[in-house]
Amino acid sequence: DNQLKNTDDALKYYAIAIDLFRRLQNETNLIQVEVAQSLLLEQVGRGREALPLIADGSEYAKRHNLRPLEFGAYLEAAQIYYTNGDLDPARKELEAAESMVRPGPHDSEIGNQGVMGLYGRLADIYKALGIPTRELIMIDKEFFVAVHLNDEKAQGLVVNYLDQRLRELRIREVAEQRQKQGRLSES
Repeated sequence: DNQLKNTDDALKYYAIAIDLFRRLQNETNLIQVEVAQSLLLEQVGRGREALPLIADGSEYAKRHNLRPLEFGAYLEAAQIYYTNGDLDPARKELEAAESMVRPGPHDSEIGNQGVMGLYGRLADIYKALGIPTRELIMIDKEFFVAVHLNDEKAQGLVVNYLDQRLRELRIREVAEQRQKQGRLSES
């Protein structure tokens, strides 16, 4: 039904399958169906309806230590919130995803591209929320991952964007002013 663009029937069958797997206590198949249903809901512009399914997937992933699935669930939920203009819940989801990233230059289990994308999304959220310090920190983290990946194109894009944001925020002028005032640590 999904392939035939018969969305209503596909959603009805997903609901039946979810109910069946819940009654059978088959958690693995239940999560697979919930993920498929949430993706379909997102495709047809009904992402808000997918949020409880994504939360179920996230909880399942936590219980079974499936870091990539949990990380992806946070990103999906954040995207839905962001698309709907709900920036604070989007920020909370992305910060939850960030808390999963292992320290160091890379996280092979989650994937460096996903980590780099997370930092870019967080920078966008902080910019929209008017939190420039955190925005700049996320841009720096995004650049660090791009350097680790030897992705010169991404590095160039991040540096250009950072330069643009530093000009917009007048960071260089503020730092220079603080230096002239003898407030070097603030500078």
